Amino acid sequence: MQLKNISNESNMSIGCVYIPPENSKYASKDAFEEIEREMVTLRDDEQLCSLIGDFNARTGTLLDFVIPDENLVEVLDENLNDEITDFLYDYQNLISLKIPLKRCSEDKMRPNTQGYKLVEFCKRNNLYITGGRTGSDKGIGKATTKDNSLIDYFIVSSNLFKYIEEYEIIPFDALFSDVHKRIHVKLTTEVTTIEKEKSSHKRKTIKWIEKDKHKFIENIRKNEEKVLDLCNEIESSKKDNHDINRVITSLTNFYSQAAKDSFGTFANKNPIKKKSWGQK
Repeated sequence: MQLKNISNESNMSIGCVYIPPENSKYASKDAFEEIEREMVTLRDDEQLCSLIGDFNARTGTLLDFVIPDENLVEVLDENLNDEITDFLYDYQNLISLKIPLKRCSEDKMRPNTQGYKLVEFCKRNNLYITGGRTGSDKGIGKATTKDNSLIDYFIVSSNLFKYIEEYEIIPFDALFSDVHKRIHVKLTTEVTTIEKEKSSHKRKTIKWIEKDKHKFIENIRKNEEKVLDLCNEIESSKKDNHDINRVITSLTNFYSQAAKDSFGTFANKNPIKKKSWGQK
């Protein structure tokens, strides 16, 4: 996903990531290289970048940045231009924003192979792990699974930290995942509101209603076998992309219908206003 004219400074890309566990039959040793190639292809020079998702990478408190060797910088001084200098000293943006360079983590297990690959990926692309550095997670680095491992991340360009208003690891809830906790991120920026003409079309939306959560759970459980059948379709044999997309669409429709039956739908009766993400 790309967002343009962020605070009149730059554009921003947000990528959602899933990398299978390194011991999985679906694991790929080139996963990070593939993500990097895709990111470089889509990203322009001034674009802020972020990735969020399940990397299945245990990084502990490994450094995700490089401090240049001053002796080497002096030797190369004549060949350094502003662009190279900005790249080498990008980590100083964190210092100026009062973001700690040192991360914290509740995951005390040794980093795994994908953990080392993730921090090297961050170093090559000047991306930084937000966990343990900002929001209510600052100085903590909460585990992102019920097994006390930290394998889910929100990684960002250094200048994106100033737009992070909230960052939190939500307590585990089996309604959303069998293992993972949710990452809550709120980004805020100042933008110009663009008014659009009043539309006669009233888009219907679904809103989560906490007190009716039990209805949602009941509607899912009534058709639990259908969900299991759809999941088994993927697991039972090798499927091509068409089959996988069909199953994912069926699952999406199933959960959407369960939400409609539980919470109903609401029409927006106000004039449509186009506002940028995160605007207060």
